[in-house]
This record gives sequence, structure tokens and C-alpha cells, in this order.
Amino acid sequence: MPPRGLPQKLRGDRRPPARPLHPYVARYPAPSHPPRRRSRPDRPRHSLRIPRRGKAVIDRLLETLQTKLNSRRVADPDTLRRLTKRYTPKPASTPQQSPLDYIQRIALPGGKPYNLAQHNDLTAIAEDDARIVIVRKAAQKGVTELMIRLQFYLARRGYSAAYFLRSRAYMRLLVQSRVEPVIAANKELLDALMPADDEEESDRKVPRKYRLADNVTLKRLYGATLLYMGLQSEADVRSFPLDAVFADEVETLKPELADALQERLYHSALKWERWFSQPTAVGYGIDERFQLTDQRHQLFTCDSCRAEFMLEESFPHCLGYLKDDDSPLPLGEGSGARATYLCPRCHKPFNPLAARWRWVAKYPSRSSDAHGYHLTQLYSHTMTPDEVARLYRLSLTSPNRMERFYNSVLGLPYAGGDTQPIHPDKLAYHNYPLVPINPDAPRYAGVDVGDTLSLVVIEMGDGNAWYVAAIEELQGPNKWDDLRQILQNLRVQSVGVNAMPYKDSAKKLLRDLAPRIGGAIIYDASDDAKPSAGQEDAEFGDPVPRLVYPRTELMDATVSALLSHAVHLPPRHMRETERLLKHLQNYIVERDAQGNRRYARGREDHLGRALDYALLIARSDARYIPPTALTPDNFYLPLRLEPRIL
Repeated sequence: MPPRGLPQKLRGDRRPPARPLHPYVARYPAPSHPPRRRSRPDRPRHSLRIPRRGKAVIDRLLETLQTKLNSRRVADPDTLRRLTKRYTPKPASTPQQSPLDYIQRIALPGGKPYNLAQHNDLTAIAEDDARIVIVRKAAQKGVTELMIRLQFYLARRGYSAAYFLRSRAYMRLLVQSRVEPVIAANKELLDALMPADDEEESDRKVPRKYRLADNVTLKRLYGATLLYMGLQSEADVRSFPLDAVFADEVETLKPELADALQERLYHSALKWERWFSQPTAVGYGIDERFQLTDQRHQLFTCDSCRAEFMLEESFPHCLGYLKDDDSPLPLGEGSGARATYLCPRCHKPFNPLAARWRWVAKYPSRSSDAHGYHLTQLYSHTMTPDEVARLYRLSLTSPNRMERFYNSVLGLPYAGGDTQPIHPDKLAYHNYPLVPINPDAPRYAGVDVGDTLSLVVIEMGDGNAWYVAAIEELQGPNKWDDLRQILQNLRVQSVGVNAMPYKDSAKKLLRDLAPRIGGAIIYDASDDAKPSAGQEDAEFGDPVPRLVYPRTELMDATVSALLSHAVHLPPRHMRETERLLKHLQNYIVERDAQGNRRYARGREDHLGRALDYALLIARSDARYIPPTALTPDNFYLPLRLEPRIL
């Protein structure tokens, strides 16, 4: 029988069943608070408060508790060891090194340290982790050296990157003069290069430039792949999965090949794009990409009047001279005085290197898409205001020098020079709307063929000048029928249609318009070809007149006619006129590898090309020639800018 005197809850079988103890609770009970010091070394670790009602009661309670603990003890030694193992926190991983710290740790050739003390406008570009960064820059701003080091930094993080230039010859010079000397001067980079394959080294049939270990085109650094390619054909951008693309001298790259570079990044999680170059023409090359970014400029603060301004946009009003007493003089009146920068508001002397400035985006809403940076030589540790003033005075003597000054010193594109000859301010405009001005005047049309049919109609105006009378862009499945109807309604005398790429549709249009409207299909020939005329499909009994003309010479004739005011455009405020001007400004002159002058291809210049064909068909006097009788004997080959009044 249970001893008398025990509480009811502890008597015999009427006691409630003991709550099972969880293994973790049984082995690791919570410590009592406050902690108590042990009075005896043999005292059990886990003591229970038991009422002192007799030794028998205490022994029985202890026996019951011990039985329950033994029944719930973990029997598996491995499980017991894992449960009782103390958790040791792992040491904190070393924080990833910032790109700025890494690129400044890589020494220059010869062992000199590399730092951005004299190029602190590059710091933001080095630390920018945006997916797309566009740098429109002046000459010699140190961007190429920075981008090479950023490529090394990405390789250290395990990303593969490719560096692109215009040609393989220029890329070979860059690698041998800028990349390999940096690697040779830094032990870290030398140790990070992949060792050469003994079997490949012993095989003399494999040229060194094609070996996988280390050559001019390929570097294996930190286990990542770095490519250095000349962008000359479509094959140069295929079969290379990349994480980052570095495009240098964007102005010299073919637009269709440059756009294909982005396809190499589709499978990457990084998708870095870095485009950097001097600008040439407005809306072309690097300036076209820069216009799509948030457009960050250096905003300076004048310490005298607290005005904020951008140096390149305030030029030349921010440049002046100081007399011996430090009083400012306007530009051009400083005989013997030193040049200096001035605040465009208060005209006090201003030192950009000591002034406060910050990067400010013109379009902050675009910051999530792409970051654009503009770098100018007006903020430079190496070019003084006196040198800038001397170059500016020299540029006033020649349009070509002015264009070079804008591109190389200010870092801005220039319109109206040799590279971009068409500027809206240099053209003539008439005051008539886009309708036939004189119903009795001769009227000619030109059509540039593509997915969109671009139509320009000209007619004879006052002073033997051609007036642009109609501008249309036709799309859709019925565009050829719409074009035929427009030409008939305008009663054009003749039409010149570009033959490619839809030659059959162009021939059908001319056959449908004959005999009321004459015309010919026009082929753009190479620059070394001679103008010619003939017929197509004459052997089938349904001939179509054909004209062949060198492309550069034909576009030069249009530019000359526009600048000499032999062609007048519609009122400038009209939407169609702005569209035509945009296409004409895409007449960009470039030089090929042999130095030959030509107009860039792949540009949005379709309305301008339609004007080319309209002027050509007008000069050929096609009104007097039936569509089936155009031969080399009656084709007017000389470029005659003064049209004959009919």
C-alpha cells in the first residue's frame, strides 16, 4: 500500500500518468535562474525539488525518474554523437573585393602603381555595376586602361568576357601593347594564367596564336576565358557564349555587327555591356546609344554665386582670359593674357579641378535600363585652359578642325562637318504644304524599297529649284497598290524605284504605271563602277528600263544639291520634314580599311535615298523617254544640278 501522508496526486495507481519527456529536454534541461553554485562535487547535475517526507518516498521517486530517463535515452552512438556535438559557427567569409580596389592593385607596366587620382571622373564608371554602361568621351581619358582592368576583375569572379575592336590588326596592337605588358608586370596575373599544355607545346603544327593556353586572341585568366576579337564579319560574334562585352571605338564598328554582340549574352546571368568611344556625328555610333541612357554629366558648382552648370554645354562662354590683375577678358581679346575657365553666370575665375561637382542624370527615369557617362577634356589634369583656348581658336579657321575639336576635346558629336555633312540650319525650305504646288510643273518621284516603301516627290519650283512636294512611308499588305494610286493621283512624270530587295514587285509597279508614267529601276553600284543605262527582261518582250549608278557619287550629288539650295524642303515645323531631316542626317561619311571615302550602310536613311532616286530620274529627263525606249544613248549621264524647265 502506498504510504499514508502522501498527497492525493502521488497515491498509488490513481496518480495521473507522467508526461513523457522529450529526448532533448531529458538530456538538456533548461538551467534554473539564477544559477546556483554546486555545494558538493558529487551532487547530480539535474536536481529536483522533492518534499522531504521520508527516505522511502524520495528513493521511490528517484527510481521512477531514472527508469523513465533510461527508457528514452538514445541508443545509436552516431545519432548521440551528432546530437551532442557542439555547434561551431563557420568563420565569416572574406568580403568580395570591390572593383575599384582590385583595379588599383594591378600595377602598370614597369611596376608603377595605378590609381585614379588624376582620373577621378572614372571612379563612378569603375564602381558602376549596371548591366549597360555607355561612355561618350573625349580623347585620351584613360577609359581603355580602365576597361581592360575591369575585364580582369570579371575573370577573377569567374566570368568570361570579350573585348572588341574594329579589326584584328588593331586588336593585336592593343593586346601586345596594353594587355600583355600589364599581365607581365603583376605576379598575381601571371600566376592566374592557365599553364600551357605540354602536348600542345610539343606539337609544332599548332601555331602559337591558335593555342588554347595563351595567345593574342585568347587568355585563360583565373579559370575564365578572355577573348580579344576584331569585329570584321558575322563569324567573329558567333559560337562564343559570354558574360560581358567590351566594345571599344564604337564609331568604327559596323552597326549590324555591333547589334549582334548582345546575342552572346543571352545565356548569362551577368549580361554586362560596356560601350565606349569618341563621338563623330549626331545620332550615330556612340551618340546613338548614349541618347538612350540616363545621360549623366558632371554638374559643377561655382563657389562665388552657387550657380550649377556643365562645362561642355556652357562652352565657349565658360572660357576667357585673365589680365595681370586677374580681371577677366572675353575670349579673343586676351593678347598675352592667360586663359582660364569662368563661371558662365558671374564670370568669376573658376577651377574645375578644385570645384565641387557631382554626376547628374538628365533623365533619371532611364537609370534602371542603362547608365551613360559623358567625359570631356575641359575637366583634365593634363590639358590646361591655355591649350583648350589655342585649339578652339584654331578650329574657327576650318569646319574640319571645328569637327575634330568637338569630338576630341569637348567629347560631343558635330553636325555639318565632313563626317555628317547635312545640318538642318544649312538647308533651304519653301513655304508650301505637302501638296502639288503647281499643277502644270513637272513632277518626279523616288521610291526606296524595303519592308516600308519610302516615297519622296519633287516638282519644279521658283528659280529652277526642286521643291519637295510629298513625303510618304507606306506599310501593310497593300502598300504597292497604295503606292501606285498615290503616283497616279499626283500625276508624276516618271518614277525611280530601287531594285533591291523586292525587284519583281518594283518591275510590276513600273509595268502597271506605263505608259502614262515613265520610270526605271535603279541599282546602287560600287564606287569604282561607271554609270550605265539599259533594259531588263527585253528578251521576254516586256522590257523595263534600268539605271546603274555608283552609290557614293549619287549620295554626294544629293548632298551637294541640298547644300547649294538646288532642293528646297517643306516647312521645317512639319512632322514629315523632321522625319526627312532625320534620315538625311544619317548620311554619315566613313573611311574603309584602305582609306576610301564612303557613306555608312545600315542607317535609317530611306527617305534620303528616295530623294536620291527622285533627283536621278529627274536629271535623266525621263519624261521625254517612253519606258520601253531608255537606252545608254539617251540617258543623261552627267550630274546636272540645274534641271531643265519643261
